[in-house]
Amino acid sequence: MSTGSNTGTNTGRNVGAPVPAGGAIWPGLLAFEMRYQGWRVTFLATVVLLALLPVTTVATRFGPPADAVNGAFVVTETMALFSLLSVFALPMLCVHAALRDDEHGMRALIESRPVSRTTVLAVRYAGVVILLLAALAVSTIVLAVLPLVIPLPADRLVPFSPDPYWRAFAWVVIPNALWCSALLFAVAAASRSTLATFVASIGIYAGYMVTALMVDSPLMAGTRPPTPELLARAALLDPFGLSAFFEQTRYLMPLDRQARALSLSGHLLQNRLMVLAMAALCLVPLLRLDRRMARAVGAPQRRWFSRTKADADTSAVAPVPPQSTSHVKMPVVDVTGLGAWRAAANAVMRLEARLLLRSWPLLALLAMWIPVIAIEADGQLKSGDYGTRVLASTAQLADAVPIALRLLGALCVLYFGADVFSRERLLKFDGIRDATPVRSTALLAGKLVALMTVPLVLALTGYGTTVVMHLFAGGLPIEWDVLAAHVAASMLPLVILVGLAAALQVLIGNRWVAMLLGLAVLIIAEQGESLGMAVGLEHPLWRFGSAPSLIWSDLAGYGNTLVSWLAYQGTWLLGTLVLLGVAAALWPRGEVLPFLQRMRRAPQLIKQGLAPRARTTLLAGGVLYAAVLAGMTWQTTVHTPFERSHEALARRVAYERTYRHLSGAPQPAFTHVAMHVKLLPTQARADVHARLHLVNNTDASIDSLWLVFPTDLSNVVVGPAVDADVVPLVEPLSPDLTERATRNTMKLARVDALHAVHVLVLSAPLAPGDSLPLSMMATIDRGGIRVDGNAIDVSANGTFLHSSDVLPRLGYSPGRELRDSTERIKQGLEQSATPVLQSASAEDSLRTQVEAHGQTPAWFTADVRIETDADQVAQGPGALIDSARTTTHSTWHYRTTRPTSGAMAISSGRYDVQRATVQTVRGATPVEVWYNPRHAEPASRLLTIATSSLEVLEREFGPYPHDVLRIIEVQSGFRFGAYALPGSIYLTETRGMLTDARSTDVDLLLRRIGHEVAHQWWGHAVNPLDTEGRLLLVETMAKYAEQVLLEQAHGQDRLTDMLAFDHDRYLNARSTTEATLLTMSDEPELYYRKGTLAMHALRHTLGDSVVRGILRNLLATQSGPRGTASAQQLHRLLRAAATTPTAQQAVDEWLTDRVIYDLAVDTTVAASFSAASGSNASGTHLTARFTAQRVAVRGAGAAAREVIEPADALPIILGLRDRAGVLHQVNVMAQRGVVSLDTTVSWLVQSVEIDPLMYLIDRDRSNNRVNNAGMNLTRTSRP
Repeated sequence: MSTGSNTGTNTGRNVGAPVPAGGAIWPGLLAFEMRYQGWRVTFLATVVLLALLPVTTVATRFGPPADAVNGAFVVTETMALFSLLSVFALPMLCVHAALRDDEHGMRALIESRPVSRTTVLAVRYAGVVILLLAALAVSTIVLAVLPLVIPLPADRLVPFSPDPYWRAFAWVVIPNALWCSALLFAVAAASRSTLATFVASIGIYAGYMVTALMVDSPLMAGTRPPTPELLARAALLDPFGLSAFFEQTRYLMPLDRQARALSLSGHLLQNRLMVLAMAALCLVPLLRLDRRMARAVGAPQRRWFSRTKADADTSAVAPVPPQSTSHVKMPVVDVTGLGAWRAAANAVMRLEARLLLRSWPLLALLAMWIPVIAIEADGQLKSGDYGTRVLASTAQLADAVPIALRLLGALCVLYFGADVFSRERLLKFDGIRDATPVRSTALLAGKLVALMTVPLVLALTGYGTTVVMHLFAGGLPIEWDVLAAHVAASMLPLVILVGLAAALQVLIGNRWVAMLLGLAVLIIAEQGESLGMAVGLEHPLWRFGSAPSLIWSDLAGYGNTLVSWLAYQGTWLLGTLVLLGVAAALWPRGEVLPFLQRMRRAPQLIKQGLAPRARTTLLAGGVLYAAVLAGMTWQTTVHTPFERSHEALARRVAYERTYRHLSGAPQPAFTHVAMHVKLLPTQARADVHARLHLVNNTDASIDSLWLVFPTDLSNVVVGPAVDADVVPLVEPLSPDLTERATRNTMKLARVDALHAVHVLVLSAPLAPGDSLPLSMMATIDRGGIRVDGNAIDVSANGTFLHSSDVLPRLGYSPGRELRDSTERIKQGLEQSATPVLQSASAEDSLRTQVEAHGQTPAWFTADVRIETDADQVAQGPGALIDSARTTTHSTWHYRTTRPTSGAMAISSGRYDVQRATVQTVRGATPVEVWYNPRHAEPASRLLTIATSSLEVLEREFGPYPHDVLRIIEVQSGFRFGAYALPGSIYLTETRGMLTDARSTDVDLLLRRIGHEVAHQWWGHAVNPLDTEGRLLLVETMAKYAEQVLLEQAHGQDRLTDMLAFDHDRYLNARSTTEATLLTMSDEPELYYRKGTLAMHALRHTLGDSVVRGILRNLLATQSGPRGTASAQQLHRLLRAAATTPTAQQAVDEWLTDRVIYDLAVDTTVAASFSAASGSNASGTHLTARFTAQRVAVRGAGAAAREVIEPADALPIILGLRDRAGVLHQVNVMAQRGVVSLDTTVSWLVQSVEIDPLMYLIDRDRSNNRVNNAGMNLTRTSRP
C-alpha cells in the first residue's frame, strides 16, 4: 500500500503513515476535542438547560410527600430521570463530533492525516461522553446545593451527605450516559445524517416508555400488583435502571429510603452490566469504518440511509476550495405577481415535502411512533382503577395521542426544522439559491408548509392507530366528529411551533442555537409555571405557547375550556405570523451578516426585503398583535382576576390573621334551604337566590353572623337588601319554620371582598334554640377568558353544581388556612394550623367539644327549584315534586322529606333515564340512572348493579335512609370517579360510566357503585363529627361494603385480587410518622388501604355476623343530626365483641397501633406417594417451616423507629393448592417467630403459601410462597 508523497498532490488518507507510539496522539486529540466542543454555545446552553432541571424538581418538591428532597431515594430517582432527559440534548454533541468533517468539507483533509478514522471517532466519542458527564455533573451539583439554599419544609430535608449523589452518579448516570451516547454516536457516524441522530434520540425516549409499559416498570401506573417475577423482569430490562432501583426500595419506609445507600448488587448489578454491554455493542460498528473508508477511496458511496450526501473523496486531485457566493452582494430580482409567488412557493414546498416524506429517518420515526401510540391506546383501555378496562370510545382512545404528540411532535418540529432550513447551506447551495429572483416570502412559505407535513403525518398516523385499536376492541361506535375535533386541537399548537421554529432558524442563522431556543420555549411553555413561581412570572402570557388545558367530555365536548384555549392559541398564532413576516424580511440573501448587525439594520432590511403592501400588512399585524396582547392581559388580570402564588399565600395568611380569633365562636347552622337556581347553560352562568333558615344550636347567644362565601361568586347580596328580590323566586319557608323564627332584624356591617366575608349584626342576640331566616343571591359565571381555564361545573351540557360552591359557611373556615408548617413559621403564624379535634372518651363530651368549636355537621332539609334550557333535565336533592316545560326553558322542583347531612348538589343536561324500583323496608324506592344518550348500554348495567347493591346493603346495614337512589352521569373533567350525596350518586364518564362490563379483571363497576351506595348509610345517615378517625366511619365502611358485594358476587379469589392492590399501595405509602386508624385525619393510604385490610381481617377474626351486628347497631343508634358516632366508639364495640385475648389484641393492633409482619418461607420438604403399586391414588406428605416477625413502629416524629420481634401466639392460615388451583386452608399458630407444618394430604400439593388470604399486612409478599418446583421433592410408594 502506498504511503503517499510529501510533495505530491494526493489528498487521500495516508493509510501507511505511522501512528505515534503508545497512542501518544490521543491526549492531544482529546484536548482539542474538549476545547472545540466545550466552548461552543450549544454545549454551554445544554449545561444551562440541564442545570435548570434541578431547579424545577426542588422547587416543586419532587418525590413522595413523606420523603426528603435530598434523601437517597428522591436523589437517585431524580438523577436517573435527568440522564433520561439528557438524550434530547445529546444529539448535538454527537453530530458536532461525528459529522463536522462532512459539514465543513474537511473529511478529505482529516483522512489524509496519519490517524485512522477509528481513532478519530474513538477520541471524539470519548469527548462526547466526558462533556455529557460534565453537564450532568453540573446538574448534580445544583441538585445537591439547592436544598441548602431554597426554603423547604423541615420534614422534606435530611442532613446533607454526598453519598447518595456520587452513588447515583457512578452507578446510574454514568452507565446511562455511556450507552445513550454510544448509540447516538454510532448512528451519527454510520448514517452521516443529522436528522437520523435526532430521530434516534427520540427513539431512545420512546423506546424507554414502551419498554417500561411492557415490563410493568414501577415508574408507570401499575395495572396489577407486582409479583416477584414482574419486579425481576422490569429490573433486568429497564435500560435506565429505574426499575432495578425501585425493586430495592419498593417497600422501605421513608426514613429507610432516604438513608439507605444504593446497593450495586442483585438485579441492579446485572442491569448495569447489561447496559455497558449495550454500549460496547453500539460501538463495534465503528471499528469497521476504517475498512469501509479505505474501500471508498476514489469511489464515493451513497448509503441508502444517508440523508445528506457526503462530499466526494478527491484522492486523485488537488483540493479545490469550495466556491460560494454566500459572502458576495447579490441583489435580488424583484419578480412581481401573485402567480409567480405561488409557483415558487409551491415548487419549494413540493421539493422539501418530497425530501421529508421519502427520508428514512421519518419512516423510522413512524415505525417507532405507531407502536408507542398503540401501547398508549391500550393503556387508555386499561385506565380504570385497579387496571379495569373501559369501553372503547373515540374520545377515550383519542386521549392516547395528544400528550405524546405534544412532546414528540414538538421535538420533531424542532429537529426537522433545523434540517429543512439549513439544507442549502450544508450542501453549499445557499449562494445559488440567493442568486435566484425568488422572493424570501415564497421560500419561507414553501419550507413552512413542507415542515408542517411532519406533525400532520404524526397526527394522522397516531389517530389512525387509535381507530384501528377501536375497531379491534369493539365498544361504542366511532364518532368521526369527535376524532376531527381532537386532531384539530392537537395540530394547532404544533402549527404555531412550526412557525416559531422556522422564524428562529431564519432570524438566528445558527441551527443549533435556534433549535435550543425553540427547545427552551417549549420547556418554559410546558413547565414554566413552576419556574415562573420562583421569579414572579406565572401568568401564561409570559410563556409563549402556553395555554389552559383542554378537557374533553362526551356530554359537553371541550365545553367552557375551549374559549380560553382558543384565545391563547389565537394570540400565539398571531404573534407567530408577525414573527414570520419579520423573518421573511430579514432572511439573509447574498449577504450574511452577524445576528446583532442584522438586528441593528432591521428597518433597512425590512424595507429592502418586503414589498410596500407586505410592509403595511406586517405593520398592521404587529399593531393588531399588540392590541390583542393588551386585551388578553386586561381580560385575564382585571376582568377575570388571576391570583399569583404569592398573592394566594398572602391572602391565606391575611385571612388567618384577621379571622382566626373567631375559631370556636358560636354561630348558627342552617336547618332548611329554599333555593332557586336559574341556569344559563350556553353562557356557563347560574343565578342563585336562596333563603336559609338559621338555628342557634349552641348554648350561647349570638349577636352577629359571619358568612364566608366562595371567593369566585359575583354579585353577592345578603341580608335585608335581597328580600324583595327573593320572595317571588323562592318557596317561602314552611309555616312551622316561620313560627319558630324570631322577628330579628339584621344589618350588613362589613364586606371583606378579598376573603368574601360578609358580617351581619343582629338587632337582638339570637338566643340558644332561636332561629331566623337569611336571604341571599349570587351569580356563578364560568364564561369568558381565564388564565387557569374555565371551571366546568356550569356547562352547556352536564352541569354539576355543589352546594359548597354557592352557599356560605358560617364562622371561621379552617380550610382557608396556610397548611405548610415551614411557610407558616416564615410568615410569623402559629406553627400548627387549626388541628382536627381529638376523640373524646364519651360521646356526649365529644359532641360538647365539637359544638364548642363550631364544627357540628349541618343537617338540613331542602326545597330547590331549578330553571334550565328547554331541552335539558335537571336533578336536585330529594324527590321530584313537579316540573314544567316551555319553548325556552324548563323548571324542576325537588324537595327532601327528612334532614340530610350537610351537602347537596344540582345537575342539568340532555339526559335519558332508565328506572327501576326496589322494595326496601320503608316501601318502594325508585332507582334512576340519568345518562348521556350515547351511553345507553352501560346505563343498563349500572341500573342492575345499583338495584342489587341496594338490596344487599340494606340487608347488611339496615333500612335505606333516603327516598330515592339516583345515579347521574357527569363530565369526566371532575377529579372524582364517583361522588355520593344524600340519595344521589354522581358518576363521571370515563372512570365510571364507560367501565367495560366484559372485563375479566376486578369488577370495578360493582365496587364503585357499591361503594357510593354504602355512603348513603356511612356519611349520609351516620355523619361522624369532625374529629380524629372520622373517615374510618365513612370511607373505610364504604370499602367494607365493597368486600361484601364483591365476595358475594364473585367469591373469595376475586376479593383477594382486590386486597392485593390495597396491600401493595399501603406499603408503598407507609411511613413511621403515620397515624393510626383511630387518630388519622385525611390519609388515603390509611382509610382506603389499611382500613380495607383491617375490616377484612376483623371479619375473619370476629366473624361476619358479629361485625354486621355491630355496624347495624351503630347505624340504628347514631344516625341523624344528633348522632355522636366516632371511630373510638367503633373500636370499643369491636373490642367488646372479641371473646379471646388474641382477638382483642388483633382489634387493638389494627385500630390503635402501627404493626405489620414479615412472613417468609424458610424450608419445605414434600414427599409425594402413591397408595399402592399401580394405583392412581396419590398424595403428599408436606413438611414446611416459615418465619414470622412482628414489625411495630414505636415513638413519634423523628424519633419513630421500627421494632422487630418474633411473632408469638399469632394465628396464621397456611394455604395449600392442588393441581386444580383449589386452595386448602390449614390453621396454625406462630410460636416464637416460627410457623411449622407437618401434614399428609391425599392429593398432590402444587404450592404452599403463608397467609394467602391476606389477613395480615406482610412487608414483602414475594417470599411467601413456594411452588412444586421449588420444594425439596421426593417420590415414594407405600401400601
